[in-house]
Amino acid sequence: MGATIRAIVDDALTVIGEVSGAGVQTYSEDRMMADAIRSFNLLFKKYTWDQFTGWFRFQPDGILGLPQTDVFTNVRDFEDILGVYKDGSPTPLPILAKSTNPYAISGTDLQYWSSLPATDANYQNRRIRLWPNNYAATNFINVFARIYPKANGINWAWDDMESG
Repeated sequence: MGATIRAIVDDALTVIGEVSGAGVQTYSEDRMMADAIRSFNLLFKKYTWDQFTGWFRFQPDGILGLPQTDVFTNVRDFEDILGVYKDGSPTPLPILAKSTNPYAISGTDLQYWSSLPATDANYQNRRIRLWPNNYAATNFINVFARIYPKANGINWAWDDMESG
């Protein structure tokens, strides 16, 4: 079971308080909370833990190649998307190569996926684009991704921590 950020900071303060001497550094609780979150974020990026992964299923919009809804509110980054699949397919779709002109892709069968530009208004909660972008809105897409415990734009609180 996971500990709260408050419990982690209190444990660290206890250890630091047991060390004596003139060179002992004192730390504020807010600084230690920020350090605990930074440490979690580093490990979140480095390891793919089962309790922080999940499947998403959505329909594309059939026009721009975007999800119709904000399905990735707990997916922090493009790198956290571990696989994109056509519904029912065991094989992931390839990521569009940077050297490929996506507007030269023809047909209506889904061939690639890519990241939305970070400046796109939909990037925060939709993250990906499908190619060709006219892939039918009646189809489903399955995505496997890391799931961050906090929704995009929501800050951690002292009593937060996922159980795991």
